[in-house]
Amino acid sequence: MNELQKSTQDAEERIEQLKAQATRTTALLDGLPHGSTMRSKIEESVVKLQSVIVEIEVDCIELVTLHNQFRAELCTLPPKEALILQMRYLDGNNFNRIAKTLRLSTARVFYYHRHGLKIILTNDSTATVPQQSGDSNPTA
Repeated sequence: MNELQKSTQDAEERIEQLKAQATRTTALLDGLPHGSTMRSKIEESVVKLQSVIVEIEVDCIELVTLHNQFRAELCTLPPKEALILQMRYLDGNNFNRIAKTLRLSTARVFYYHRHGLKIILTNDSTATVPQQSGDSNPTA
């Protein structure tokens, strides 16, 4: 499970916990005399709780939207750059692990990573990977 999925799942679980807590608290309110200080504080807490739930739900929606946009951007990249960016940002691998998995030097992974980000940030899907000196196979 990647970090986005885990984060979203954790947020959803927290929302359910907060909703359950709000339900229990609301049930307590029914037994308190109207106008009591305790009732007022609990009501205020429930309102704050509902506000936090809405904020978390909005954040989850934004996170999923960004995740989908990033996945779409990966489709515009050359294969090596797309794979490295996916492994780094969606799968949560560090650069050394990516290098080892792909049998590349860490410097080369950094290079493809930087190049992929440059393409995304400049919206230039026609950019090519220039050969570095002494590099007979730039995709290896």
